[in-house]
Amino acid sequence: MVSYLCRATTLNDLADVYLAQGDYAEVAMLYACALPACEKALGPEKGAAVLAPVLALLSSEQQNVRKVSMLLDAETTASWAEQLKAQGSYEEAAPLYARALALRQEVMGPKHSSVVASLNNLADLHKAQGNHAEAALLYARALTIYEEWLGPNNFIMATKLDDLANLHKAHGNYAEAALLYSRVLAIRKEVLGPEHA
Repeated sequence: MVSYLCRATTLNDLADVYLAQGDYAEVAMLYACALPACEKALGPEKGAAVLAPVLALLSSEQQNVRKVSMLLDAETTASWAEQLKAQGSYEEAAPLYARALALRQEVMGPKHSSVVASLNNLADLHKAQGNHAEAALLYARALTIYEEWLGPNNFIMATKLDDLANLHKAHGNYAEAALLYSRVLAIRKEVLGPEHA
């Protein structure tokens, strides 16, 4: 798995060189070569998802080389962070997740789905490290964006709120957990009906 990720990263780095030179045909060919390696390293869905934002940005903004390069860097960095986290190398993964988040925010804006994914990834890492307070802050930021997208009374919101409530409960922050659980129940009652709350 690591060798496939190394291959994909090297192909992405080479694509960066051609991208800086404006050779978009070569960049597209290298991405096409990187895709199978990403899929083998990360699984078919995640592998394709890693390159999808880069390809979309490349096709819509071929003149904006810097943004494409930054997004490619963010996707590669996030993939490495995932790999390190899976190996239990939390200290090494943390700055990579933070870098991916910063790059995605700069390129895609603060409320893009890739930013929410980065917030959740970094929060998951902090949770795994036992840093519940920092994890809660990051989850809360992601929740604010979810709520803007989905509205306050959505089943996905209820699930995310429930996750945050569980974190607060595990950290001993019972008052905050109770407020969140109450909101979860209210949303589920509205969305699913009173018998499913």
